Amino acid sequence: MGKDVSLNDIENNVLRKEFKDPRVHFAIVCASIGCPEIRSEVYTAEKLDQQLSEQIRLFLSDPLKVHYDRTTDTLYLSPIFKWFKEDFQQTGGIIAFVKTYAPAGLFNGISEQTKIEWLGYDWNLNEIR
Repeated sequence: MGKDVSLNDIENNVLRKEFKDPRVHFAIVCASIGCPEIRSEVYTAEKLDQQLSEQIRLFLSDPLKVHYDRTTDTLYLSPIFKWFKEDFQQTGGIIAFVKTYAPAGLFNGISEQTKIEWLGYDWNLNEIR
């Protein structure tokens, strides 16, 4: 459309601003180990809702990025949730978002009283599998 844009512009001024769906954070990736996995298929309008939901479920299933300690009632989360906290507020907050998209039984017991701790973020590049 005759306008120069950066990937940062696309992420923050189009995807986040216009769609207001925090699942997008698990679809756009920076290719580092701490990022969500890169999807092996193209995102399409027909399957976008399903694809975004699959991406967040896959991310929540990775214990290096998200895990729950029942004994201390502590949810350990990727800093993606902290960096974009305001995006998750529109879905009821981080805990509500995790409960909505977590695979069945994975985080039984989490509640609004659950403590949140932030995991480290690995900026090293992913290797080709």
